[in-house]
Amino acid sequence: SDLYRFWRRQGFRCTYVRQTASDLTGEHTCICIKQLSSSELENTTSEGWLEEFETDFKRRFINLMAYEFRNFHPALPLSVLDPSNVSSGGAEGRIESDTGKDK
Repeated sequence: SDLYRFWRRQGFRCTYVRQTASDLTGEHTCICIKQLSSSELENTTSEGWLEEFETDFKRRFINLMAYEFRNFHPALPLSVLDPSNVSSGGAEGRIESDTGKDK
């Protein structure tokens, strides 16, 4: 959750979460991307593609919550689905597992 929070603060948006956890780390792979502004690009492509990508991801993410993602701490999916409505003490804050260790 700390790594996800870092990328969100940098303006990156989650567009993919692997359904199975890594055998080595036990963590799920997440791909976060950020659209560059027009001033950072010589040839600007169509605007709004990232929002469409993120909307599609959120739809698929919700459907998968009944499967592998059901083991996530509740605050994490909430911050993925709507980070603007999460207070700093919630999902964007430090998330601990039931054992007391950070996830």
